[in-house]
Amino acid sequence: MTETPQPAAPAREESGRRLNPLATIAIFGALVALAGVVIVPIYATALGGFKELGELRSNLLGLPQHWVWSNYWDILVSVRYWRVLGNSLLIALLTVALTLALSSMAAFAFAHLRFFGGEFLLSYLLLGLLFPAATAILPLFIKIRDLGLHPAGDPDVPDGAEIHRRGPHGRRSQGMRALRTILRGASARRN
Repeated sequence: MTETPQPAAPAREESGRRLNPLATIAIFGALVALAGVVIVPIYATALGGFKELGELRSNLLGLPQHWVWSNYWDILVSVRYWRVLGNSLLIALLTVALTLALSSMAAFAFAHLRFFGGEFLLSYLLLGLLFPAATAILPLFIKIRDLGLHPAGDPDVPDGAEIHRRGPHGRRSQGMRALRTILRGASARRN
């Protein structure tokens, strides 16, 4: 059996529309401005790492007068940097794993099971995706501060480790007291 040659795929046809030269220039200008908004902070951050603190304040976007190469090396050899990086990596991995597990189960339920209120619940969840997560940060911070779980600028609290022992203004926080009561009650019920 002989094979018949297949015709070559037709070349892609142009739409026939050409942009106005002024529109092309406007689009190009908008893209350059957007690229500048992204690139300038990265440039300033990268060069700022090679400057001394005083020069960083006075000469933000210029080249360093004296290149300080030890700034990056000091960060890379510090234990705190690697601990913070490891914590961030662990939180990111656990978040992705948990999100994948829960989202895949929810997706299966919405796709294959019919239940009362399913359409409403799916619409409610999709509505929540319209709002960026950053919009929830301020209300969460206010709630955590009101519960006494965050020192919120208290000069008596030297660092974040004190949050576990004391709340704002040096007294035991209400939130931590409530958490201890709940945990003691759960522990007593198990015994």
